[in-house]
Amino acid sequence: MVSWNPSSGWEDDTPADMIKVFKAAVTNVTQELGKVGGLDHAAYFNEADPEEPQWKKAFFGKHYNRLLKIKRQVDPKGVFTCNRCVGSDL
Repeated sequence: MVSWNPSSGWEDDTPADMIKVFKAAVTNVTQELGKVGGLDHAAYFNEADPEEPQWKKAFFGKHYNRLLKIKRQVDPKGVFTCNRCVGSDL
């Protein structure tokens, strides 16, 4: 079992364009580590990268399509949603 926690930080007066660079760097490191560990065998520890490009696979794995079917039955109007939730991209 491996746990990695890439992160970045900045001062309050850091320019927005630099913050964007820092965030992109964390996303890039996470993607590279995902290639090593495999997203099918990863776990979500409640500190997700909001820019995760493969969020369906990284957060829900092979269960996403089943969860989407349940979501559509339980919440057909899409009232309950969040960033990177099941069905949030529909």
